[in-house]
Parts: sequence; C-alpha cells; structure tokens
Amino acid sequence: MSLLDVVQTNLEHFHFWTHVNILDDFVIQGYPKESLTKNTAQDTLEFVYPAHISQNLSLSDIEGIFNRIDRLLGVRPKRIVIGVVTDDGSVVYYFAHEGLIKPSKV
Repeated sequence: MSLLDVVQTNLEHFHFWTHVNILDDFVIQGYPKESLTKNTAQDTLEFVYPAHISQNLSLSDIEGIFNRIDRLLGVRPKRIVIGVVTDDGSVVYYFAHEGLIKPSKV
C-alpha cells in the first residue's frame, strides 16, 4: 500500500471522515466526523499530506504543499494536516499552519 492509501484508509475507517478523495496523487481531502479544533467548523474541508516517519520535511517543503494545493484548487488553505506513517502502519497527525497562529487557551 502507498502512503496515500494507508492514510486514506486510516481517515475513512478509523476516524470516520467522509468524502475522502486523493488529489493529483499528492494530497488527500475530506471532511472529519468532528471538528479537529475547537475553533474550526465541523463541516470544514481538510487537506492531509501523507509522509513517512523517515521523511524530513523542511519549511520550503511545507510551503510547496500549500502552493500546490492553491494551484490545484485555486484555494489556499490556512492549514494542512500532515499524516505521518510509521513503519508499523500507525498514523499520527500534525497541523502545519501557514504563518504563525496564537496558541489557544485550554
């Protein structure tokens, strides 16, 4: 299975995302069952970039992901989710925001 397939399966079958699609063999888009943060609407379209745990993503790599989504869809997301796949197939998710954001109070 490719990284895209592993992350897509994880989103659909373990996190119950809907309308999950792979865009241009590059990134996954879909709607989470529940809002990912308390400041996000429940019906927000999210973008997930799959990466292997051994992959080193630089700031310019992450900027390139934002740029490519913008070129594909004409929409520049405020954040992306990076789905890091480990050697045992586990997936851990991290946010990458465009620019700086104020930390939320717990």
